[in-house]
Amino acid sequence: MIDRLLQAENPSERVLQFVSSIIDALSGHDSLKTYDLVKPYLEDRTTFRKVFQNSPDVRSKIVGLGEKLARGKHYDEARRIVDLCVEDTDPGTSNIPGPFNYHLEIKQGGCPMIISDVRSSVPWVLRALVSTEDPALMKYALEKTELLLDLNGQLARRLGYPEPDYYVRLQALASFGDLASYPRRRILNKYEAGLGDRVKTVAFRMIDVLEDEIKRSGIKPKAICEFLVRVFNLIGDLKTEEAKRVLQFFEKQEVEDSFCLFVYFALYRRQQFRHISFDPAYFEGKLKEICKSHNVYRSKVAWFFWRIADEDSNECEERFGQIEPYWELLFEIYDQHVFNSLYYTLEITLTWPSKYQYHKRILKRAIEVETDHLRRTGKSTQLWEPGTKIFQILKDYDVTDFLEVLAFFLEQINENIHYYSVPQLIAIFRSVSPATVKQKTMHRRVESLLGDLYPDKYGDFSV
Repeated sequence: MIDRLLQAENPSERVLQFVSSIIDALSGHDSLKTYDLVKPYLEDRTTFRKVFQNSPDVRSKIVGLGEKLARGKHYDEARRIVDLCVEDTDPGTSNIPGPFNYHLEIKQGGCPMIISDVRSSVPWVLRALVSTEDPALMKYALEKTELLLDLNGQLARRLGYPEPDYYVRLQALASFGDLASYPRRRILNKYEAGLGDRVKTVAFRMIDVLEDEIKRSGIKPKAICEFLVRVFNLIGDLKTEEAKRVLQFFEKQEVEDSFCLFVYFALYRRQQFRHISFDPAYFEGKLKEICKSHNVYRSKVAWFFWRIADEDSNECEERFGQIEPYWELLFEIYDQHVFNSLYYTLEITLTWPSKYQYHKRILKRAIEVETDHLRRTGKSTQLWEPGTKIFQILKDYDVTDFLEVLAFFLEQINENIHYYSVPQLIAIFRSVSPATVKQKTMHRRVESLLGDLYPDKYGDFSV
């Protein structure tokens, strides 16, 4: 049927749309049979372009078929499609504003997630080839990925475009990232000397090219930089000066996701690749600087430290101990997002007997820093954290500690600070039966504070 539909020298748009729908529908059921249906038109680039030149949609569906073929282990057929489409003219690259100009959108700081054209779909076929960890297929994927990254601009010139396409480059970083891990680069190096090392060379070349383009044109390719962070996060085995070069680039561009590299180089790099010399001193200093100053990374670091404490493993306390000196520095300057993560962390660490007493003191320090900041603003503020989970943990551990911290907390609040969870906090307080003289004294103090702060809403708190 497809033969009859495509007999005309220039098939109509309607015919091509129908062919596109056939390819899309059939490829999900049997990719190889679908390939056989269109195989006569895939014999050479001239035939392919002649028949499908007026339909980028058909060509992109054929690339999608290529991905399914690769995942179905039909590698020769998948590579045939890549060879035909890797230098496709779609997408067109221009700096004319438009609703679908993803190249320009990325240059201006956007991050379009849609994959809608031919060249930008090819990396997803390459990713399927890389996942086989067959060195010949990985080498092929690397070569085609380099072509799509177009760091020297040769592909753009061949296609008649003014510059490399940032949208295609963004997608190509996905397949490039798949090649970047240390184990896969070792596979490539064993297959061909220096082949795996080329991945690292290309990654640094990408930094050089981006730095030059940003300086020369004033572009803001945030999405490209964020994807490049993932690449270097996978590479890992950098020497000291190489790691400095990477962080200096990302810090200059203020790429928030690069926080993970600051943490990695400061805390983990030296232990992971012991055969490669590495001095973490510079990176330890950078991480300390991040933790105790205002910057784009600090809230991400606080979140990451929380996730370390929240790991479901027997080593989480030990792993947290490694980051704890940096974690403590986060308490010095108030930021709501940072402190939310700090309180979430304390909800975990206060349940560890080895940390309880020390982290109870840190909790009081956090309350003091936060409420002091809020009071100084002079504005009416909703206080969400610390949550009542922390107070419940304190009460379950020691009623005296609960009353002590609760009294301290209430003493820091004024009429402009409105604690969100007051009803739940009151319920916990009412469940307490003071047993000692000290507890009864502290209990009366909390009663008095609650009565002063919420006289109309909550009335008398006497027991």
